[in-house]
Amino acid sequence: MLLLTQIGARQHYEPAVMAQEAGLLARIITDVWNPFGDPLRRLAERTGSARLMRYAGRFRPELDPARVVSLSALPFRSQIRRALRRSREKMYFDFVREGASFARQCVKYADCPHSVFFGFSSASYEMLVHEKRNGVRTVLDQIDPGPAEYQIVKDEERRFPSFVETPLEVPRKYTERLREEWNVADTVLVNSEWSRRALAEHGVSESRIAVIPLPFKPREQTGDGPPRAKGTLRVLWLGTLNLRKGLPYAIEAARLLDGDGVTFTFAGPLEIRSDALRLPQNASYVGQVPRALTADLYRRHDVFLFPTLSDGFGLTQTEALSYGLPVVTTTNCGNVVNHGDSGLIAPPRDSKAIAEAIRHFRDGNELERMSANALQRSKSFSPEAIWPLYREALFPEKQRLAAVGPWSDPREHR
Repeated sequence: MLLLTQIGARQHYEPAVMAQEAGLLARIITDVWNPFGDPLRRLAERTGSARLMRYAGRFRPELDPARVVSLSALPFRSQIRRALRRSREKMYFDFVREGASFARQCVKYADCPHSVFFGFSSASYEMLVHEKRNGVRTVLDQIDPGPAEYQIVKDEERRFPSFVETPLEVPRKYTERLREEWNVADTVLVNSEWSRRALAEHGVSESRIAVIPLPFKPREQTGDGPPRAKGTLRVLWLGTLNLRKGLPYAIEAARLLDGDGVTFTFAGPLEIRSDALRLPQNASYVGQVPRALTADLYRRHDVFLFPTLSDGFGLTQTEALSYGLPVVTTTNCGNVVNHGDSGLIAPPRDSKAIAEAIRHFRDGNELERMSANALQRSKSFSPEAIWPLYREALFPEKQRLAAVGPWSDPREHR
């Protein structure tokens, strides 16, 4: 049986749902949970309150409430949001403090029978140590490529200083916590080859790394794809507007296509200086869009743009495919797009290549062909397709023999 812990609605709780449907979920422990379910979600959609929508989204109807433990009395997310308004370095210190506090609280609820523990990076160390001492198999999901990604962001900040509101400063305490989690876990799960290479470069043995794409379950039947506009190609960016995701190169690509019958919509929270967001005439910024309203955005566009410099996976790619949108992306994320089939892969940091990839879809026949292929490709990431990979990582047929003698926390020997 599996004990799973997570701060936030990571992967929309899909690993917990898959484990429960397989009869293997003992308990999920999380920070905030919506106990009112779909009625609150419908109320949130009627009121249009973004805050209420976020809270209502902390829920999956498939999960048995008896298997959910909510630590909502602990104000994890509110503290982190306050940190975001101060400095990014302070934010990472808060990640360490809140992650440790969350993991210590989880220990109190680890009394259910289980043989495997599954947690997420920066919020699992204390649970990993506790479980290891009790002979439980431990699996850690490293949610991003770690220090390699932080260096990419620093390099971009030097290239585009006018975009930077507050420079990225990841304190050593945070990266040390990640390394300690990697060292304790039996298996470190990542969601892409891009992340696997990054962790291997930082000393994680490749024999202990499992690469599993993120599972994706469409929120609705998306049909045969969105209606297509006549004469204009509509490109969508949906996600945080920041340097890590390649924003300057996307803006330059839009500028190169100004006057070519291509329009761009940028939607998502802004993580750059607002005065640096200078879009060409063929592009618009619509702000952050609540998840409940994103389906309409997908339907009103033809191509999805994801020119990321580093992402552990990039789930919006899969979501876009499920609406029939071919994706223009890079190699620095999850292997979602089959190049030339369900989208196009451009080199990172190459605005001209991005623009040329988008221009390719001005051919209506190519757009129609790849749209149909996109819908098919999205099914490759269904929970039914991904669960066997999770099951093998969580419950391998041949588990390694436990070391002789009790396991001890390496911190105790410093």
